[in-house]
Amino acid sequence: MCPDLQREPPMSVRRFDTRAIMTCAAIGVATGLLLIPFNVLSVALTAAFPLLVSLIYGLWAVPALMGLAMMRRPGAGVLASTVAGLVGMPLSTYGWMMLITMFLWGLFIEIPFMITRYRIWGTPMFLITSAFIGALSGGLLIVSLGGEQMSAATMAGAMALATVSTPVFGYLSLLGVRALARAGVGGARRQVAGGSS
Repeated sequence: MCPDLQREPPMSVRRFDTRAIMTCAAIGVATGLLLIPFNVLSVALTAAFPLLVSLIYGLWAVPALMGLAMMRRPGAGVLASTVAGLVGMPLSTYGWMMLITMFLWGLFIEIPFMITRYRIWGTPMFLITSAFIGALSGGLLIVSLGGEQMSAATMAGAMALATVSTPVFGYLSLLGVRALARAGVGGARRQVAGGSS
């Protein structure tokens, strides 16, 4: 069972120590490697099949969401996502833009947590955050492809699919973090975000 809200101490109490940095970096490396084939796939398919690509947009949120869920600290999402971008950069056609894009993914994902002053960590918070970033990325997809070249149905479908599919990846991120915690990684002796009470 997942509680609706999990409250944490004010963020000033939550230190960002070496262990937190190394854990976020490890999450970034692992998820960055997993994203490499999807980076290639998205470049090849975005223009021709925007609806298909909208279904997997949530994958790029996974590094930040896992970093935040595992560490429950300000900046954990940005750090994990940026490392994922650094790992994927050499094999991406976007080059440095890959790093910048992943940094921005992490930053935007942290906005809802910033608003709550990093005090609310329950599953609903991660799902709301995922829906927010999904809608944002769906809108950016439409803008990048030139909305005037897409039918209204395609634009609406891309927005809807990105908004709905990203929380699915958000929830899968939480499940991954819980599995890692049970295995003794990261938050082994404490409750990870979105976990049971």
